[in-house]
Amino acid sequence: ISSVKTQTKHFSFQAFASFALVLIRCPDSLVLLVLLGWLVTKILRLMGVKAGVSESGHPTFTWQSTSGMDDSVCQLLDNKVAEEDDLLLTGGVSEPGGDCDGRPSNKPSYLVAALVGFGSLAVGFGLGFTGPAAHQLQAPNGTEPVTHGIHLAFGSEDISWFGSILFLAGLLGGAFGGPLAEKFGRKPTMIVCNAPFILGFLLIAFAKNLALLLVGRSLVGFGLGVGILLNPVYLAETVLPGLRGALTTVLQLSLAMGFVVTFALGIFMSYKHMAMLGAAMGFAYACMLFAVPETPRWYLRHRQSERGEKAMRRLRGPKASIYGEFTEIRASVAVEQSAKKFSITELREPWLYRPFLMSLALMIFQQWSGVNAVISYTTIIFDNAGLASKDTLISMGVMLIQLVFTFISIFFVDRYGRRPLLMAAGFGMSVACAAMSVFFYCSEHIHGVLAIALPITSIYLYMASFSLGLGIIPWLFMPEVFPSRALSVLSSLSASLNWLNAFIVTRYFADLGAWLGNGGVFAFLAGVCFLLVIFSKFMLVETKGKSLEEMEAIFKGRVIVSDNGSVSRVSSVHSNSSI
Repeated sequence: ISSVKTQTKHFSFQAFASFALVLIRCPDSLVLLVLLGWLVTKILRLMGVKAGVSESGHPTFTWQSTSGMDDSVCQLLDNKVAEEDDLLLTGGVSEPGGDCDGRPSNKPSYLVAALVGFGSLAVGFGLGFTGPAAHQLQAPNGTEPVTHGIHLAFGSEDISWFGSILFLAGLLGGAFGGPLAEKFGRKPTMIVCNAPFILGFLLIAFAKNLALLLVGRSLVGFGLGVGILLNPVYLAETVLPGLRGALTTVLQLSLAMGFVVTFALGIFMSYKHMAMLGAAMGFAYACMLFAVPETPRWYLRHRQSERGEKAMRRLRGPKASIYGEFTEIRASVAVEQSAKKFSITELREPWLYRPFLMSLALMIFQQWSGVNAVISYTTIIFDNAGLASKDTLISMGVMLIQLVFTFISIFFVDRYGRRPLLMAAGFGMSVACAAMSVFFYCSEHIHGVLAIALPITSIYLYMASFSLGLGIIPWLFMPEVFPSRALSVLSSLSASLNWLNAFIVTRYFADLGAWLGNGGVFAFLAGVCFLLVIFSKFMLVETKGKSLEEMEAIFKGRVIVSDNGSVSRVSSVHSNSSI
């Protein structure tokens, strides 16, 4: 831990020096940094965070549990989760011999959600950066690429590498992020791994050739891979159990908001200034993480019970009874450490490889539906459709559609089930891609309002359908069907496949367009999306309202699931395996 803290200090000084260089080279970016600093300071003050200096002279950040956030805001949030809090308290255990009133404070959980939500906003910004940046970096038709100097312009081959290498680096970030977080802690890993994110954006801002752009984009991708992995882990291990479900939606909405911010800024900002803002966001997030503690679960997993108790006290408030929840976490960690470790050879069992293959299939459909390619090259797609004068503004509308329907999907997924939403999403995306294919094949015969409305409506329908089902369900499916002791391994494999397919699709999307034409590409995507409808109807198992034990019984053939989701037991089938 001490070595990580030392690295964090060095990183802070290096980051400060980098931003000083930014201000010297580009004084007009000072306004952006001042506004961002003001926003971060405002958020911390609203949450009751107080900055100070320790006895050793190091900066410290703490929150005041009795003040800070506006009482009316707290009351509003408390009313929304009153039922969950009451259930938590009635099941809690009073701390022996303590003078605590037993009621945990929600403010630290809201602070954690706000900070991690800002991190997800930065992740969305990094993912969406390709769209406006690729549009600005692409050489106009009939002009020669400019590969050196201040004003760069590249051909479609180089642009495809700029957009796709992010996902290949994200694969590495996810692979290294897990072991680093397990060894050094969630918080130190998240802080230190912001360094490549910041450095990558600074390289992009000052790059004078393609090589530096690709190196910068790779470093950003590595940081994104770690962030996407650890942000939800940290949130789940620190917030109140009764708030966990509601606050998890903050990550999804913040991620979608990051795309909106990126495309909105792309209307009037150059990619260089956007890259500086991205570096500033990463630096701000790293600083904000100093205001929160390490997770109690990590401390207990590494036999640091006293530090874990102090962290729990900070996360629940000084007057809260933490004895019951802390004891439950300790027991859960003990069970995890004593349980038999998962072996990859167990995938030979049908009841385990069937859900794993379903998860892999959903990840493949998610990427081969073309969503990352469409997001990365939205402005270029609208350019090809003859809407170059309004491409950036229309692209921002695409991101707004994603934000709205991501929010809607949060309520629909448990109400209507996974299979119906995936079938609806696949059908909507298939229709949208087919319409785009017809538009490109018949563009010479489509004029007037239809020539504008058809491509815009089609892409909007595509993004709405994706966000409603295929955007969130593949990630929800894994913890619902994988056994607890196999979850980390199998979910990591599924996520790695997702990153790899994102790289392949984004890298070769332009090549596929050159080979098949724009109409052929969207016809191919329409076929893939229609296959998703068939897969969801006949091969996917519904997980709505079912426990892990019920899902195990389904995959082992002990029960039969009807089309309406009801379960009937088959008494003739027996198995001695347990989850």
